[in-house]
Amino acid sequence: MEQCLTDVKININRIREDSKSNIELIASKKKQIIEEVSRLKSQIIQHLDKLQEDLMTELGEVENKCCVHIASNISSVDDQDKGILQCNTEIENLKKYASDIQTFLGMKDLQQKITKHEKFIQSLIETKKLERVELEFINNATIQKFLSDDMRFGSITAKSCPSAGIELVRKKYRQAQISITDKNQSVHKVKLLFRQRLNTSCGNTRGGCATANGEFLFINYQMFTEKLVVVSAEGKIKYEIPLSKPYSSYDITCLDDKTVAVSTGKSDDKTDYNITTIVDTVLPECSYITTYADNIFYTNPKDNEVSCSSYSGELVWKFKNERTLKTPLGITVDDKGNVFVVGKSSKNILVISNDGKQYTQIQTSQYGLSAPNNKRICMTEDLLKLLMKTVRGGDFKPEKHVSVNRPAFLAYAKTSSKVGNVIKFDDVETNIGKHYSPSTGVFTVPQNGLYSFGCMIISSGKHHVSYHWMKNDAFLSNGFAPASSHAASQSQNIVLSLKKEIKCILN
Repeated sequence: MEQCLTDVKININRIREDSKSNIELIASKKKQIIEEVSRLKSQIIQHLDKLQEDLMTELGEVENKCCVHIASNISSVDDQDKGILQCNTEIENLKKYASDIQTFLGMKDLQQKITKHEKFIQSLIETKKLERVELEFINNATIQKFLSDDMRFGSITAKSCPSAGIELVRKKYRQAQISITDKNQSVHKVKLLFRQRLNTSCGNTRGGCATANGEFLFINYQMFTEKLVVVSAEGKIKYEIPLSKPYSSYDITCLDDKTVAVSTGKSDDKTDYNITTIVDTVLPECSYITTYADNIFYTNPKDNEVSCSSYSGELVWKFKNERTLKTPLGITVDDKGNVFVVGKSSKNILVISNDGKQYTQIQTSQYGLSAPNNKRICMTEDLLKLLMKTVRGGDFKPEKHVSVNRPAFLAYAKTSSKVGNVIKFDDVETNIGKHYSPSTGVFTVPQNGLYSFGCMIISSGKHHVSYHWMKNDAFLSNGFAPASSHAASQSQNIVLSLKKEIKCILN
C-alpha cells in the first residue's frame, strides 16, 4: 500500500511538472510566433520597398524615352519653321527687285521648297509622330488582393498530442510487464536502429543515462572540471552541476525524477545520496551501473562479469563468458529488459536476456566503434553515440557518414617532447591513407575539405605543459595543462577548413 501511495505521489508530481512544462512551452511558442510574424512583416516591407524602387526606376526610364522622342519632333519642326521664314524673305525680295524672268524662275524654286515642307508635315501625321503621349499606372492584381480584407497573415490553432514527458508508475504494472517479457523473449531477435547523436561539453565522458522525460545525464570524469551535464531531448545543454571532488562520480543512472545513483571511479570517498547502501556490491574501478524495474545491473571489468541484483543486494543472476565478453564497461537496458553491454577488450556489444540465460553479440568493428588494444578509452561513448532502440525486423544500420576511405589517424606519444619541438605521436594505432608521419609529427592534408583534430595532453609532477596548434607556420590555437601533485590533463578539439598539401602540427 505504501508503494502504491508512493507511485501515486510520483505520478502527481510528474503530471504537475509536465503541465508546468506545457505552459512554458506555450509561452515559448507564442514568443516564436510573434518573432516569426515580425520577421515576415519586415520581409514584406522590404519587398514592397524594393518593388517601389524598381517601379520608380522604370517610371524614370519611360518618361525620359517619351520626352526624348517629343523633343526630337520639336527640333525637326523648328528647322522647318526656319525654312518657311527663309521662303517668305525670298518672296519679298523677288517682288521688290527681280525682273519678270527672275521672278518666274525664283517662284518655281520656291514652289519646290514649299512642297518639301508640306511633305514633311504629312510624314509627321502618317508616322503618328504628332500623337500625344500619356503615362499610365496599372495596379498589380496580386497586390490589390493582398490589400483586401480577406488577406490574413496566417491562422493560430491549438492541437492536442500525447505527452512524451509523462510515464506513469505502477509497481504492479512493472512486475506484470517483467513477467510477460520473461516468456517467449529471445535476444537473437533483437535488432538495432540508430536514433540520435548527442554532443556534450564533457572532455572525458564516462557515464550517461536518460531520464523519464527524455533528458540525458552525462558525467565528465576529468580532474578539476568534473561535472554532471544535463542535455535536453533536442540535444541542447540545459545546465551543469559542478562536482567539487576529483573522481567523485564515474557512472550514473536515474532512480526517480530527483535521485540518481553513481559509482565513484578512483575516488576513495563514498557519498550517500539519500539512498540505502547496496550490500555485497563492492566493485573495482571503471564499473558501470544501470537500473530497470526493481533491479540494478552492473559490470565488473576486472572479473569480466555482468550482474543483476535487487536493491537489497540479493543476487538475481550473474553472467560471465570470457570468450564472448572481456572488460565489460558501459551498460544499459531496453524496455524489454534486455541488457546491452560494451566489451572493451572483446570489441563488441553484447545483448543479454533479462534472465541472464541467453545472449547474442553485435560486432561493431566494421562501424568504427571498437577500442584499440591496450589503450585507455571510454567505450561507453560508443554506446551513447548509438542510443539504440530495439525493434522487430530490420537490420542494424551504421551511420551514413562513416567511411573507411576518409583520411584518419590515431596515435600516442611514447615519450615526452622537449620545449619548442614538434610533438611526435610515434605510436600509431590507425593511419588511413598514411597522411600522418610519426617520424616528423606532421599531418599533410590530402585533399580540400573540413578536418577535425583532437588531442589529450597530460602533465605530471610540478611541470605544466603548454602546446600550440599550427597550420604551416601560422599559429591557430593553444592549450595548457597545469602543474599538479597529481596528473592533470586537457582535451581539445579543433575543426578547420583546409586545402591540399597544408601541413598541420602540434608543438
